[in-house]
Amino acid sequence: MTLLPAIILLALVTWQLISYNYYSGHAPEIQQIVLLALAFIMSFSALFFRDAQGEAARYLEGLVNNMRPTLIGMSCIIIGGMHFLSILGDEPFYLQMIYVMLIIAYFETASLSINFRNHYANGMIEVTSGTIQRLLVGMTGRLAMVLVLSVTMLYLSLLVIVGFTGPFSVAFLAALMILAISFMTLVRRL
Repeated sequence: MTLLPAIILLALVTWQLISYNYYSGHAPEIQQIVLLALAFIMSFSALFFRDAQGEAARYLEGLVNNMRPTLIGMSCIIIGGMHFLSILGDEPFYLQMIYVMLIIAYFETASLSINFRNHYANGMIEVTSGTIQRLLVGMTGRLAMVLVLSVTMLYLSLLVIVGFTGPFSVAFLAALMILAISFMTLVRRL
């Protein structure tokens, strides 16, 4: 479960480094490397720092346990902010939408991984193979719904930027965006 968000994180970082090099013509600056390293440390500590040995390591794990979702969110903000501020206006809009989708996929898969580990993988609940299959199918369905609704909202936002100017079309577009937000909230609570 934890390998999927780690793979998506590696794809995001690789994309950032390649895009910055392509659009600026320079190697990444030291600030970008430091921020990427910070995002990696936060993400990997939230996803993989478990079952520590030693008193100091257990104390650090206790601190990290309460902050796992926050660490994932902060790493998303760092990676997204760095990408969009460093190549603002240079990358085509559709590529930026795909990058946002990868950030959302990373956040959602990391959240699912953390919740799975907290509830099922540490022996709190007795698990059968049927339970695991139902859980994974449900998680996959929720993830797919969130991603589809996110794509819908990004596309509707693009339509607003491109320009629907009639009063009916603007009201209809706003209603669709509110509906997509409410569906995303509902999916996250399932």
